[in-house]
Amino acid sequence: MKVDEIQLKKTYHNGKEGDGRRSRYTINWDNANGITYCETHTGRIGNCSIGNFPKWAKGEVKG
Repeated sequence: MKVDEIQLKKTYHNGKEGDGRRSRYTINWDNANGITYCETHTGRIGNCSIGNFPKWAKGEVKG
């Protein structure tokens, strides 16, 4: 994905199937701290740089 495709309050997945599949709900966007997200499978809050999040995200979760 590209940086301009990432939006707040959306859920993105890593493109893997089965046990390796992960999804993250974007909470906040801050140029200094990156993207704050919540891992939907654990509830853990984390940060990812604006440059790395689009590399991790393979698409938006629909539905």
